[in-house]
Amino acid sequence: MIEKRYIIRGIWISYLQMFVGIIFSFLLTPIKIRYLGQYVYGLWVTLGSAVGYLGLFNFGMSTATIKYTAEYHARNEQEILNKTISSILVVFILIGIFIILICAGLTPFLPHIFNLTGDLVSVGKIVFLIMGLNLVLGLLGNIFGNIIYGYQRVDIRNTYSIIQGIANALLVITLLRLGFGIIGLAIASLLSILIVSVLYLLFIHHSNYGIIIHPRLVDFKIFKEIVPYSIRSFVLGLTTQICFKTDNIVIGALLLVSLVTPYSVAYHLCFTVTTLIMKIPYAIFPTFTKLYTLKDINSLRSLFLKTVKISVAIFVPFAVFIAIFGHSFINLWVGEENYVGTSVLLVLIFINFLHAFAGPAGAILQGIGKNKEIMYSNVVMAVLNLMLSIIMAQKIGLIGVALGTLIAHLCTASWLGPLMVYKYTGLRVKKFFLSGVLPPFLAGIPTGVITWIFIKDLFPNNNLFYLGFKGAMVIIIFAVIYLTICTTKEERQMYFGLLLRIDRKQAGIQNLAFQEDTNNNNSIRK
Repeated sequence: MIEKRYIIRGIWISYLQMFVGIIFSFLLTPIKIRYLGQYVYGLWVTLGSAVGYLGLFNFGMSTATIKYTAEYHARNEQEILNKTISSILVVFILIGIFIILICAGLTPFLPHIFNLTGDLVSVGKIVFLIMGLNLVLGLLGNIFGNIIYGYQRVDIRNTYSIIQGIANALLVITLLRLGFGIIGLAIASLLSILIVSVLYLLFIHHSNYGIIIHPRLVDFKIFKEIVPYSIRSFVLGLTTQICFKTDNIVIGALLLVSLVTPYSVAYHLCFTVTTLIMKIPYAIFPTFTKLYTLKDINSLRSLFLKTVKISVAIFVPFAVFIAIFGHSFINLWVGEENYVGTSVLLVLIFINFLHAFAGPAGAILQGIGKNKEIMYSNVVMAVLNLMLSIIMAQKIGLIGVALGTLIAHLCTASWLGPLMVYKYTGLRVKKFFLSGVLPPFLAGIPTGVITWIFIKDLFPNNNLFYLGFKGAMVIIIFAVIYLTICTTKEERQMYFGLLLRIDRKQAGIQNLAFQEDTNNNNSIRK
């Protein structure tokens, strides 16, 4: 029962973290653009995308830390867990040194790659080096954060992430006002990473997990089990990076760096919804691992199907709002000159729809260690995305970059992930779509029609308060339709329980993760 409480609390705080991040992003993005200008802000985004690739040198061991912490904890194998963590930490230190050396080696070539001139030559080099250091410190800090994650204390991990976000926001505003420019953004990130890393360490030190990290515990033999999984996670991370981070580089290199800013703004707005969607599956990632380790396939299958349905239900009202009011929102947020265009915005929304039902599949496959097939699929997706984006960007501009990403998704991961979940859990594809995907999607159709006819022109769209009010109305309309005709009584009890935070037994919250029958619950507690 304690673990269930942690799961629910973790989901709540995950969403709190996300909303805090949205607020800071909403406030800081126009501030950054105003202080830096469109070109320099585009450079900041582009350099960040480039440095992000170096994070792949963790070779998937960051995800492996979560999985094996949860797995060894479920098996009560504390000695192996301590050896695993100590060994991973040593490897990450070596990787960090390697990343710093790569950054130093690439720095002289930055002006030629991104056509930097004048003061931006030296500034770009400094920022790139600081970003590299940020990446290294972030990777090391994430080891400790992922240990906490593996113990299902997502609530603690995300609480500290909220503190990191607040610290970063305050530092960004302060350093920009002091005239540090783009270098100030990099320094703010560095200091906030240090803060959250210290918090992780203090929590582990004062916990009763029995975690011991020491050089004498390093045993590279443990990598015999970890490496296959971590390499697959590495490939998945690489392909994800290509699919979602390369767009900015393609635009900056083949089109104009200044075009990165409007594309990045639209991308950021749309993929905030993806972040919203994925909070639940990744909050219960360790539970996927534990249920599979305990061979409780019935509960695992039930948990996955409910997760998919909730994910799609979260996506739909936000997609309706962005599709109808996205142009007005972006104009008020960062200005008309930073609006990427309706066609690109709609393509990005459709990509989000694919994430809504394929994302939870990827999370469960990672959690149970069955990610080989999805890895192969993502490799094909990444190659297709890169090739199509490059070709189509030169022919039709920004819309070509977005379409390249969409087509690559449609050809691969959008259908293979759910198919693999069927293979390992016995969930039928027909049930997956009819029970998990279709009900919330159908509820979105009348929601969109009502919004277009009655709400779109109800108030002027030139005021953020009015837009926020309309957004709330879209969510309420969808919720009423969805809860009335697309959910069972059990599901409504679960949703109201999550919303009102009332007693779990009365609200049926336990159904979120565990309710199949009494025997299943007993096996989980063991």
